[in-house]
Amino acid sequence: MNPLTTCSSPADRPAKRQRRLSDDTCNDPNAEDISPASYSTAASNLPTTQLKQILRRNVNLALPALRLLDLYVVKSAESIRLEDERRQICESNESLEEETDTLLQCCNRQAVELEGRKRTVNAFHGHVMSALQNIDLPYYPIDRP
Repeated sequence: MNPLTTCSSPADRPAKRQRRLSDDTCNDPNAEDISPASYSTAASNLPTTQLKQILRRNVNLALPALRLLDLYVVKSAESIRLEDERRQICESNESLEEETDTLLQCCNRQAVELEGRKRTVNAFHGHVMSALQNIDLPYYPIDRP
């Protein structure tokens, strides 16, 4: 038998998936029909309603179903938390980029202003030195203690 084909009866299933025939609800005349055609209202088509109906018919599935539900809830909460963190990081990144641009513009303005002041000081220094060289002042040394 090809392992990829679906098995129609419990006896045809691989040993790992076999259920005892007494546990098989398909053979139980009192079991409710769980096919989609048996649902009468839209509310009964909700996954939680379907899950409740399945678990009422087969109690052996309750513990694995609860484990899966718990895992789903944990993973969903983790996914929501991670998405919120990602959104906050993106917002922080955008804010930091704006601040970086603002600071860069400020630094560029200050660099231009500093360069202008350097030129002014150098020009003033040149004029002072020129004026001092043209003046004939007597030199008086200062004695330091």
